[in-house]
Amino acid sequence: MPADMSNVSRILDKLESKNLISRIRNPEDKRKSKIFITEDGKLICQEIENNINNNEILFKKINKKDLKLLEKVLGRISG
Repeated sequence: MPADMSNVSRILDKLESKNLISRIRNPEDKRKSKIFITEDGKLICQEIENNINNNEILFKKINKKDLKLLEKVLGRISG
């Protein structure tokens, strides 16, 4: 699904306001920017990666039948 540029801009604005990225605008073309991940952004990425790895390890311990049951129960809880 192609990204709508206004959505991309809003997302980048939010990431920048949270100090997760920084942007350097092209002085010759204001529509273009170079985007860099900040140290805070790198820390968040590492945290996300660690959580994904932990979840993968956790779910490998559960057999497929139990995973299906878990999905069903969580589906009911979430509505």
